[in-house]
Amino acid sequence: MDSFIRGKRSGSLSDFKEHRMTKTLYRILPIGLVVLFGCGGGNGSGGTTASGGSSAKGGSSGTGGTTASGGNSAAGGGSSTGGSSATGGSSATGGSSATGGSSATGGSSVRGGSLAAGGSLATGGSSVAGGSSATGGSSVTGGSLATGGSSVTGGSSSTGGSSATGGGSGTADAGDARATSDAGDAGGSDVLKADSSPSSDAGSCKGATAAQAPSGATPFRAIDGFVTRNGSELSLCGQPFQVLGTNLYYLQSYSVYEAGNLRTVADGLDDAVRMSLPVVRMWAYNASVGDGAIIETAAGKYAETGLVGLDTAIAEAKKRGIRVILTLTNYWTDYGGLAQYAKWAGATGAQDFYTNTTMQGYFKDYATMLSQRTNTVTKVAYKDEPAILAWEIANELRCPSCADASPVTATIDTLSKFLKSIFPNQLIADGGEGMDDTPSNWGTFSNNYPVSGWERTSFSNMVKLTALDMASYHYYPADWGMAVTPTATVSSDAQAWIDGHATLAKAAGKVAYWGEFGYQRGATDAVRAPIYDDWLARFFGATDNGALSMFWQLVPQSRGADDGFACILGRDTNTVVVFEKYSVSRAPR
Repeated sequence: MDSFIRGKRSGSLSDFKEHRMTKTLYRILPIGLVVLFGCGGGNGSGGTTASGGSSAKGGSSGTGGTTASGGNSAAGGGSSTGGSSATGGSSATGGSSATGGSSATGGSSVRGGSLAAGGSLATGGSSVAGGSSATGGSSVTGGSLATGGSSVTGGSSSTGGSSATGGGSGTADAGDARATSDAGDAGGSDVLKADSSPSSDAGSCKGATAAQAPSGATPFRAIDGFVTRNGSELSLCGQPFQVLGTNLYYLQSYSVYEAGNLRTVADGLDDAVRMSLPVVRMWAYNASVGDGAIIETAAGKYAETGLVGLDTAIAEAKKRGIRVILTLTNYWTDYGGLAQYAKWAGATGAQDFYTNTTMQGYFKDYATMLSQRTNTVTKVAYKDEPAILAWEIANELRCPSCADASPVTATIDTLSKFLKSIFPNQLIADGGEGMDDTPSNWGTFSNNYPVSGWERTSFSNMVKLTALDMASYHYYPADWGMAVTPTATVSSDAQAWIDGHATLAKAAGKVAYWGEFGYQRGATDAVRAPIYDDWLARFFGATDNGALSMFWQLVPQSRGADDGFACILGRDTNTVVVFEKYSVSRAPR
């Protein structure tokens, strides 16, 4: 999804969404012409528009006050458009504590008000009132959901320990040390090593012990071994690793903003434990000028304060038994991304990255520096950290101005080999949306945009790259101009998308993972819950047997932000039940 929610760095998330919706129109209209007239995908020459939705999601990282339009401003800054935030200490009932107000430090926003919470929903079966047990072991307070016949009303018990009865404030905050100097850049040669997952995690697997968990939640297994790839499957300490996770993209920046009192970071990670989500995807980059959490201050120059924020975020996840996927840069402008590299290199924009060796050099220098860094909190070198599940090259690479997909594919090939050489113990992934240029490899869609070649990316070819362990795909049907009704079409589109990636990845002996998904911005809890249930049933079902899926996005109540896709524990009861249906039994404990 990065197309839409990673708020514009220069403004609020509300600003971003307006930008995103404009870009979505630019993407959908040309595809409409393709469908009507049978034309091939247009060339987005000279720009980043395509059909289907782009721009950036994830919320702006800015600190300081912003405007409040149509609602009370969130403490610490982040505009609230069409919805109010908790200001002045209204407690987060049934969820992470919002003591002092649910601040949106660093620029986040709420648009369109809060989604409907509670309410009963029956899908494929009749609901049973009075607290029957939740399928998959989750419990819910308020609202019921019946999926395939079972329902939860008024708080059923949780088997496996993951409670959906709201979230709570974090039980332990780790203070982070502040540093004052900039570390110099570290160069690195592009050394190619064998295409493989780490050969073995034996020796680092020490037996299951419990990690830290918030009160009332069943803890995860403590981090004690690397997740490895065996063909198209993942494993941990000799056992299959097949889990549902989430996106908490802002952990690095908030670890700086809230240094010494990590409320948002702790609450987000604690909610992940409560919901049995053992993998979190987060940004491991920040080149945003003016951001107090910036890491890359100039070409080859790195701010230690920002790096300590990254150290802290990884450490906070690790002590809870949560593994992280670290994204190294962004096609979109949020948090600097490739656009900042282009400015430093005197290039035109992000799409120069595929042919500009100077820009690629900035990427390699940054990755090399991290590979040589020792975490100031855990005291473990990044390259030796088993809590780092994978490194993603970039969020949602594309090149609509390119003649075809070969520049993007070649760049991913080069950089995946480079990352494999400096991070031999961890998995390497691309971080893309999974779009393709070979429609014949796919089933039928309501809009052919994602496989039309419009964005000049090729999942079909990329998944065959030797150094790539995991091939990413995202899914945002509404933003891509695909059907959002009727239910049967929504389901068949998703099925074709999930099946297609699984089939191509298995043929190449690689792992296809679902890095982001969201149905429709602003969809109510009751509407989206059965849709997510349908999607995840397909992903984890016998046909595809997916290894890793991560929804966009988990938001703790203390953050006070909703980009229209957020799942908030204690509010979105139906959605939480669905996610726990697939997470509780799979989480490593």
